[in-house]
Amino acid sequence: MLLLRTTPFIGRVYDPEFESATPPEGCRRLVVSGTTIEIFYLVDEDAKQVKVILVDDARMDPLSRF
Repeated sequence: MLLLRTTPFIGRVYDPEFESATPPEGCRRLVVSGTTIEIFYLVDEDAKQVKVILVDDARMDPLSRF
């Protein structure tokens, strides 16, 4: 999580392939290198905070992600 604290824009803006995989609010997605783990998070620039909304396994069904 230190990486997100120091470089919060390292993840890409999440653009889901399926409408049903859309989070309640726009977020960023970071895939942890060498794993199947995905971190979905929000960046609040004003408060200088990163809010993790989901840690998921990429092998899971994206239609039930959020």
